[in-house]
Amino acid sequence: MKKVLLILIVVGGIAFLEPRSRTQIMKLVRPATEPIRQRSAERALVRIAEDVQKTADEVGLYPQPEVFDQWLLQTYRSANDPWGTEYYLEVFRDSIVVASPGPDARKHTADDVRLARRRGSASTAFGDSYAPPAPPSSSVKTSTIRKANQAANRKPD
Repeated sequence: MKKVLLILIVVGGIAFLEPRSRTQIMKLVRPATEPIRQRSAERALVRIAEDVQKTADEVGLYPQPEVFDQWLLQTYRSANDPWGTEYYLEVFRDSIVVASPGPDARKHTADDVRLARRRGSASTAFGDSYAPPAPPSSSVKTSTIRKANQAANRKPD
């Protein structure tokens, strides 16, 4: 049994070296890895959102969305999600959204992985009145976004 497994691993490794075989192998493996990438992105977004708020509390400003990739590189040494594209930040008057473009690598599409958090007391570099227009994907709500939005809309006791 061990020999058969070893042979399969060696043959698979050799096949992976051939670009055409690699493409076919990746097509077969991708469905199995998507849930793992999704969970990884969700966990990373929680950590990033916490650190964005922590930075805003310490410095008094939120990172600017245009240079968010640089902030990520300084903070984590990587700005990329599990699919290899850069995370992005949206800052609104009352909330922030940290997001991954998801498997299609395009921002503001239905497969984006997004996390909304209520803003703390810090302002953006644009001032408190900064509120960019809602992205086209704002109508696409995942359970995570709905929960975060509900929490953001709750009034403190």
